[in-house]
Amino acid sequence: SDIVFPNRGEAGQDIAGCNRFREDALASILSKPPDVVIISDSFAKFAEGHVTEWIDGETGTYETLSRLPSTTSIIHLTTTPGTTETAWEKCLTNGSSLSRCFPDSSPAFTMTDAQIELSQRFPRVHVIDTLQLLCVDRVCPPVIDGLPVYIDGVHFAEEFRLSLAYALGAVITKELPILRPMIRTG
Repeated sequence: SDIVFPNRGEAGQDIAGCNRFREDALASILSKPPDVVIISDSFAKFAEGHVTEWIDGETGTYETLSRLPSTTSIIHLTTTPGTTETAWEKCLTNGSSLSRCFPDSSPAFTMTDAQIELSQRFPRVHVIDTLQLLCVDRVCPPVIDGLPVYIDGVHFAEEFRLSLAYALGAVITKELPILRPMIRTG
């Protein structure tokens, strides 16, 4: 979609603007069905108290996307564990250690469980568990293979994104072999 919605940040998030963006994006997708729709979100930080609301919202999204032709693959990437609290400029302050930059991964695992459970009702939606690429034994380090994972605590750093691309492609093509010709995995 060519729709751009400026993010005003967590403190000043424009909910009405987010809702308009979501509706416009879905309408655009339905009007010109793509081969693949990839959904991602960063709702983990709200997981503990708002799983029901998230499920209600995603149910509407999944129902809308289910109107796409059966040739369109629908992928939902699980949320990532990073938060703005684990951004380098916040967690690495004078006298601190790297250990303060490890996110609390439990909200991300709570949301992943909810995504997987919800997707059982929508067989066309393929949930891709990104946590398997970011965490080991529910610990999600801020640096993997010598690369910082996040640039701001939420968005992947460019070098890490590039290193993650092939691994993510392999996970996606394992779940959806039909996409193998379109995705590089190595």
